[in-house]
Amino acid sequence: MNLIGLVLNFIGSVIIFFCGFPQPDFSEGVSLGLEDNTPIDYRGKKITASKYDEIIRKKKKIYKKISHLGLILICVGFLLQIINIFLCCDS
Repeated sequence: MNLIGLVLNFIGSVIIFFCGFPQPDFSEGVSLGLEDNTPIDYRGKKITASKYDEIIRKKKKIYKKISHLGLILICVGFLLQIINIFLCCDS
């Protein structure tokens, strides 16, 4: 059980490293913006500002879910190690 906990901790840590910790969004709508139909060059393609916003919203949602998964894996791994200490202690 201890080994499973360590593996889950490692996987969760790698996920958190690449996606970051889940954090609240404190941004407010005071920044300079573009109109919805403004053309933008995104990775060699011409898209509108509204389409770009949609792409970013989807990416943000995916990253948030993945970062929550990483945090959950770390917590479950930690709990498995604690359970292993109290239930499987030979001393």
